[in-house]
Amino acid sequence: MRNGGTSYKLYETVPFSYPPRGSVAAPPLTTHPALSPPSGARAQAREGAILGAALELLLEVGYDRMTIDAVAERARASKATIYRHFPDKAAIVAAAIGCEQAAAAPTVDTGSLRGDLLAYAERAAHSAGVDSGLLAGLMNAARSDEVIAALLNERMWESKQRALREIVERAVERGEVADASGVSLACEVCCAVVLHRLTVVRAKPDAAFRRHLVDDIVVPLLTHRGAPPPPLRHSRTRSSGRAVTGTAAPRTATPEIPSKRSTS
Repeated sequence: MRNGGTSYKLYETVPFSYPPRGSVAAPPLTTHPALSPPSGARAQAREGAILGAALELLLEVGYDRMTIDAVAERARASKATIYRHFPDKAAIVAAAIGCEQAAAAPTVDTGSLRGDLLAYAERAAHSAGVDSGLLAGLMNAARSDEVIAALLNERMWESKQRALREIVERAVERGEVADASGVSLACEVCCAVVLHRLTVVRAKPDAAFRRHLVDDIVVPLLTHRGAPPPPLRHSRTRSSGRAVTGTAAPRTATPEIPSKRSTS
């Protein structure tokens, strides 16, 4: 086509397509494969050093004050090495607690309920100090962090209840206990008594204490042999307004004093 001496070439419009017509098809788009943690004996040794350092710092300064820099310094590793193994501080703590807990031996079958409980109490006594330290180190963070709260619940409650239930179910099979209905209550009372001894009394759960715990608390709770306390028969209120309950002492009759009448 010519216009004023200038020639123009007409082009046909075609719809856009990818890849262009007549070209070689492009390979499909792919995402970068997820980075997997390092493997091998050297990597496992490095990870063990990181987890050991994290557990030590957690018991010493608590979760809130523990930093990745401090873990790196204690483990003699770089921060880049730590982040190749774990994405954040919560993941390090979760792995450290899980690794320490996995090292615990299974419950021992001694052939009797009392023997199993004493064996379990002896094993638990060795980790009691770590338990109280973890409770102190994680309690504040557990109020706002669901992951930390779940870790604390698993360590301080669920794992102990599973171990006690395993012991009681064996006793049920032997005919020593009617059922396992008292497991939760026994576990709850035991945890409270042991923590009180560690944190308030500041004494270790020695052999005498463990026998007292098993014979006077756990076995009666599991076998339902404890006699109920006598009912309260009286309640009175002091001048301060606080209620005082207990068995009332027998009252004695108070002689009446005749009033003085005016003779005037």
